[in-house]
Amino acid sequence: MPNREPLPNRRDTTRQRVTIGGHRLFVDVSQYEDGRVGEVFISVEKTGGELRATMDVAARLVSVGL
Repeated sequence: MPNREPLPNRRDTTRQRVTIGGHRLFVDVSQYEDGRVGEVFISVEKTGGELRATMDVAARLVSVGL
């Protein structure tokens, strides 16, 4: 099992706004100092709990996979 490298307390984060099927999403990508992607967050604006939970799980899976 690989060692987990924690992200620094201060890190570069990029936020992208995306609209899919009329739903507005915000994708936040945090990076290590050398530019590698460290974690991904997906926020859904003005939506129900099911879609928000699904996006949260998807983002966690991507972050763990990194």
